[in-house]
Amino acid sequence: LLPDWALATHPIDLEPLIERVGVYEGYRLGLEAVLLEPGVDMCLLFIGAGLYRESEERLVAGLAPLLRRSEKPLAIVLAGAKPSCELLTAQFEDMGVPVYPTVSRASNSLAALYQFARLRPGV
Repeated sequence: LLPDWALATHPIDLEPLIERVGVYEGYRLGLEAVLLEPGVDMCLLFIGAGLYRESEERLVAGLAPLLRRSEKPLAIVLAGAKPSCELLTAQFEDMGVPVYPTVSRASNSLAALYQFARLRPGV
């Protein structure tokens, strides 16, 4: 679904997909691809809050089924307009998804979770 000029690489850049299919569908398709990929153990999703015309409530509602179904650890980083970040943080955290203000804090959290799981006996 990416435009011809876009590369499918890691990390995934959703912007070309968003340009082609819209914000809601771009995030949904990108997150679905990552969470369903057997080779992916965890996910860090970066969302530019308040940057798009589409409703953030629609974005959360659209991602909610994926987030609830997935057993993979996921952290969200929100950056952008403070009111949008506060609204999205409350909604994602109500679903049990941790939200962070920086990529560094989110990646450190996921790394700690990985270390905990690796060192935990019987897992």
